[in-house]
Amino acid sequence: DFYDETTLPCKGLDFFPGTILTVNPASHVKMGFDTVLLSEGEFYCSGTETEKITIEPITTEGIRIAPMNTGTGRILVHSLEESLEFKYLILKYTDFHVIPPADNISINLNMANNNLTTSMLSVVSYGGNVDLQNNYMKGGYRPIWVYAIQDTGSSTTLNIRNNEVDHIYYEDRPVEYYGSSPYRNSSDGGYGIFVDMLGLGPAYQTIENNIVRNTWFAGIMYRGYKSNTEGYMRIKNNFVDSGDGARGIAIVSTTTPPRGMKHQMIIANNEVKNVTAKWWTSFYFDGGIAVQYTPSDDIEIKNNEIYDCRYGIKLTGTDAVIKNNVLYNNDTADIAKNLRTKSGMTIENNTIYDNKAGGNSIYGDDGSIKNCIVWGTGAKIGGKLNKKVTYSDAKGITKGKGNIIPAEDPMFESPASADFRLKVGSPCINKGDPKSQYNDPDRTRNDMGAYGGPGAADGVGPQPPPGG
Repeated sequence: DFYDETTLPCKGLDFFPGTILTVNPASHVKMGFDTVLLSEGEFYCSGTETEKITIEPITTEGIRIAPMNTGTGRILVHSLEESLEFKYLILKYTDFHVIPPADNISINLNMANNNLTTSMLSVVSYGGNVDLQNNYMKGGYRPIWVYAIQDTGSSTTLNIRNNEVDHIYYEDRPVEYYGSSPYRNSSDGGYGIFVDMLGLGPAYQTIENNIVRNTWFAGIMYRGYKSNTEGYMRIKNNFVDSGDGARGIAIVSTTTPPRGMKHQMIIANNEVKNVTAKWWTSFYFDGGIAVQYTPSDDIEIKNNEIYDCRYGIKLTGTDAVIKNNVLYNNDTADIAKNLRTKSGMTIENNTIYDNKAGGNSIYGDDGSIKNCIVWGTGAKIGGKLNKKVTYSDAKGITKGKGNIIPAEDPMFESPASADFRLKVGSPCINKGDPKSQYNDPDRTRNDMGAYGGPGAADGVGPQPPPGG
């Protein structure tokens, strides 16, 4: 039951009910395993801040990084314990899976302050509370993967906070071709934080204050197969540097969901950059923030900073309120929508500057644009939306209520330093919609652009927590 050696004799060995495996803090343990199954017993494997536990295979010879970390060791935790906690672990080439031993068993899991190298942390949840916080992860197939399955009688609370994920480029994977365009297949992984939600019950999910870098396919990915009856998904205050990947933050549903769901989705105060889709065909060019067929009628994309991307914000078959975002130096489009829907986009108080490829700053056929600034090289509004612009300073717009015609230099503080606040004397100050519901936080008339309107109180991009 107890081991305190440098090597645990675990190859091909399962730990059955009643087994207690204890690893002493501050030990560097090399495990001779392909798979270690910890079933229904107790697994005490938490170090301390000063006495961490290191777990790695005896040999990494022949280890391949992808797909699915083939060649790594795996620890499978099947436990009937109501609460599981794993802290201060150092995992090397070791995938860590927490999976209930039977369907419909809820778990309360806390994983914090762990360090994973070329490893994956995956959790299967049938409800309960899952907290993944303050972990550092470098390399691996999908460093953080949560697979939530629930029926209408269970609920899930998921918190993924303050983690740092530095993924890999998969440079060793073969380059394939779609027509004449090179790309790498997404089955090779390339996700930083991945949440699969297959549920109908309430789900309360927060992905917040994470740093994600160098992900081939998506930095933060939320995929829903069914529509939760109520709850929320909040993706807030994250920094995502895709490193030429295809998606920065993505919300995707595999089928068009029913309307009228109560599941609220908010993507707010994130900084997203370098989503260039360098190795992908146009099918995957989904942008800094991508939303597709989402299981919600209540979607807000607000107070984000998005730059140096192929697309800034891209919607497919869904509606959203898009407000108080700053988008600059993007290529094909800053805000775009495919497939018309009943309501359309609501685009308010955004600042859009420079389009490097001369595409569209905003493109779509349904919705409305209000209190926005569209300025700089290549700035223009395409599709039928160019006839639905009001109270804005937008290049190329020749009519519309409250618009500045012809468009004038908005007088940003310093575009070269990405400071898009308005200087004193800007023609956009106090020129937004005069209705009181659009007033600035100081109760004066709306200023056009991302730093105007009631949403300006939340700032743009990641914000420091209360107290600094």
